[in-house]
Amino acid sequence: MSRWGSLNFVKPEWRDDDADNVGDYVVDNYRHGPSDLRVAFELLALSGKLDMAQRLEGLMSTTYQRDVAILEHNELDEMIGILGEVPVIARKTLVDENDRVPADKLEQLKSRSSELDFGNAAGHIPEDGVVEGILRVHGVRKALEAARARGLDVALN
Repeated sequence: MSRWGSLNFVKPEWRDDDADNVGDYVVDNYRHGPSDLRVAFELLALSGKLDMAQRLEGLMSTTYQRDVAILEHNELDEMIGILGEVPVIARKTLVDENDRVPADKLEQLKSRSSELDFGNAAGHIPEDGVVEGILRVHGVRKALEAARARGLDVALN
């Protein structure tokens, strides 16, 4: 799964043109979308939902293998569905009732995480690493829902 890049929202008319010109049909984008999807993957894996994490990764991998890396509509719908479940699952398994990582879980999550921020930088609270990840997942899900509602295709970049 790509770590960086953006999600480009593309007019469906690109399908009627030469695939080399997809960029001409981009109307909007969501920066760091693939990175935020990687956060969703990690939250699912840390929560023990490996099947869902693997399905999300599979959707990305399949899309990147295409000549034009655009999610099919059914794949986009499935991705939005998975992303909608991430916050509920992460809150049930990784944080307490205040959305904070309990002290007894913090070191274990730090050692297993490469995407979530459990750092001690000035002004940052390590116990908020999971909820910050949840907010990133929420953002990318909302962007994908908005693109779908506008009838746009989603290209991975």
